Amino acid sequence: MQPTIEQVRPDRVLTQLTQAYRNPTYIWDQFFKVIQTGGAETGQYFIYDQEPWFRTEATIVAPGDTPPISGFSVSKESFKCEEYAICVPLPVRTEKNADPALKLRASMALYTADQVNLRLETQLASEVFTTGVWGTDYTVATKWDDPAARFLEDISEAKEIIRRKTGREPNTLVLGASVWAKLRFHPDILEKKKYTKGGAATIQDLGEYLELETILVGRAVYNAAPEGAEPEYKDVWGPHAWLGYVASTPGPMQPSAGYTIVARPMTTRTWFDEARESTMIKSSVIADFVITGKNLGVFFPDVITKA
Repeated sequence: MQPTIEQVRPDRVLTQLTQAYRNPTYIWDQFFKVIQTGGAETGQYFIYDQEPWFRTEATIVAPGDTPPISGFSVSKESFKCEEYAICVPLPVRTEKNADPALKLRASMALYTADQVNLRLETQLASEVFTTGVWGTDYTVATKWDDPAARFLEDISEAKEIIRRKTGREPNTLVLGASVWAKLRFHPDILEKKKYTKGGAATIQDLGEYLELETILVGRAVYNAAPEGAEPEYKDVWGPHAWLGYVASTPGPMQPSAGYTIVARPMTTRTWFDEARESTMIKSSVIADFVITGKNLGVFFPDVITKA
């Protein structure tokens, strides 16, 4: 038996709905810039080896002399996009007897999209918000929720670490929600703030103080308890922080801490399952997260005492 058209064709209405639905707590598609592959799920990308670009062999040459011969090297890394997906059944009898106000198909499409978004969020956090991944793990001497913490100095030192290793000025800071909840009342920030508007600092304020283009706060939470047990809600991003350089526009010879490679963006499909007597509603994304510049990132583990 061959697949039906409904099985192989996206539901355009539901796909548009799930793409428009954007829970602002998710930052997985904002941490790194997104590169669309047009459907290719595997492949390779070039990395220009850094060392030759920071060593000059240029010299003064006399008339008629031959200048030194030099060059640079490249290496290849592979990517492999995986499909992150989930589906739910909508029985015919349930749909026919449901109150129209529920808009069951739309609700289920949004639910499946949210499930996929949460899975991608936790996946990215597990890959990048941990020690041993980046060029530097920066352990703060004083936790940032301590009024005596040297938060601004810590960030400044980390910026200098990245600049000295790569020549790039960091432009992105990512904070766990619990970290930002403490930092916005930090004395060093409030001291700067009192000369302008007063009150707790905003993300925009922090970006101006630190001279950073982008500051993201990972606010997503997940239930760590198994189904049926008492819910146990935890922060996806934890009490950590990350500073790095992320290319504003992906392209050739554009160094970046990483990229999000997407072979197929969020898509919702529907088909009818005869055995279940149900319409199956499936949302999925085919993507991969790749770290392309370890020295372009600094990870700050456990920067506050209490999450």
